[in-house]
Amino acid sequence: MDRLSDLPDCILLHILSFLPETRRCVQTTLLSKRWNNLWTSVPDLIFRGYEESRNAHALKKFVRHVLSRRQNLPLNKLYLKYHGKDKSFITRIIKYAISHNVQHFSLYLQKQKQSGLYQESASLESLLPLFNICGSLKTLDLVAFSDIHLLEDFTLPNLTSVRLCQCNFRNGSDVESTSIDPFVGLFNLNSLQLVSCYVCGKFPKLKISGPQLHSLTISGYSDYNEVEVIAPKLQILSLDSLWGFSHLDFPLLEMVEPLSGILCLPRPPIDNDKFGRLYNAKALVLSLDIIMGLMEYLDLVKDQSYSSPFVRLTTLKVRCPPHLMMSSFNVPDNIIKYFGDNVTVKSAANRAVDLLRGELQQVIKECDDHFTASPV
Repeated sequence: MDRLSDLPDCILLHILSFLPETRRCVQTTLLSKRWNNLWTSVPDLIFRGYEESRNAHALKKFVRHVLSRRQNLPLNKLYLKYHGKDKSFITRIIKYAISHNVQHFSLYLQKQKQSGLYQESASLESLLPLFNICGSLKTLDLVAFSDIHLLEDFTLPNLTSVRLCQCNFRNGSDVESTSIDPFVGLFNLNSLQLVSCYVCGKFPKLKISGPQLHSLTISGYSDYNEVEVIAPKLQILSLDSLWGFSHLDFPLLEMVEPLSGILCLPRPPIDNDKFGRLYNAKALVLSLDIIMGLMEYLDLVKDQSYSSPFVRLTTLKVRCPPHLMMSSFNVPDNIIKYFGDNVTVKSAANRAVDLLRGELQQVIKECDDHFTASPV
């Protein structure tokens, strides 16, 4: 007896949401007539797995098929990884997402080689003015976009999370500006991640203003411009270097995750007036690689007087790779002593795994409730 097909649409759609991509949802039509058009009502569209540009044509054909068949329903999430060069296709995706009130939008492009150099595939201009009328947007995730400084012109009241990777803040005009403040108009921005982004053009200073910013990650920043961060409510900070920052003054900072071991070394070469509060964090998150490197460093210097620059530390969280459980790794004694004997060591939870576990438990409960209420 096919009890799964007896479930109501809402539960089956919830189950489909766990499939890694929309292609798998479409393939469920082979199961039975019950599943024939169910995929056309899924709230999430995820197009991934096309790593090479020669597959771009097949991807476009499939995406067009899905968009033409999908019911005219609100869109919760749209994720697209596209390695082609067709900008009209990118524009079509953006228009579809906005016209269906998308809440979570991710567009992963690939840098294109031009005149021997790798350039961003699209400009943020392609999102304007379309995204400015997208009041539903909550998260924005972009890869390989240029002209990110144009975010200054965005007014998105519900946008709380932005992730930018391999993007640049470029000024295409001849007008020289003393600074850019791309996020100043995103008043409710709560989380910001800048990964391998850079500034080019006549911008001496990059300002990051976030009156509601709670979490900030900056890694792989490869520019010599000055960076100023104004985030009075910041509580979580991830950095791989202090290079280029004018100052980091966060009175509410609670947790720091160094992405490079250099920030954990004793007697760091920093200006305490500028960065002193960085080391007042009470919680520290370290990857297993950083802990191992720090352990080798302490064994090498053999100086028992060295102590951690994090003077108020109470909790050390260890982020282990997915294949290694925290229970199988013991933090070495010299690391415990370095950070302080009263420091509590914990495992840094994998938030994605925790979220998935919670959603799976909810589906199981819904199925149990349905079968309990239905006569056998």
